[in-house]
Amino acid sequence: MGINDGQRTGRRFPVLLREQRSIWPGVPDSIPWEAISPHEHQARANHGQSLEMLAQRGGLSPYELLAVLRDHVFWRCNLPEPATVITKLREQIEPFEQ
Repeated sequence: MGINDGQRTGRRFPVLLREQRSIWPGVPDSIPWEAISPHEHQARANHGQSLEMLAQRGGLSPYELLAVLRDHVFWRCNLPEPATVITKLREQIEPFEQ
């Protein structure tokens, strides 16, 4: 059983992939809300918006999502390779998907 089994809502947070889907193989179109909700503070710090508002606007890119999930400031310079981001996103999301 995964994390927070008793608290799962079935709700999902969208991941912005659009025309860049080909460089993000294995990244889901959405992640469990429970995976990102504990990081609301970082989403607000990075984007000046709540998770609700970000979800309504289409979600976050994989880079932005990883920064929020790891409670890091998002900077658009020195971004890791997509393969690295994919691996790290899977590590962050996997416990919530089981």
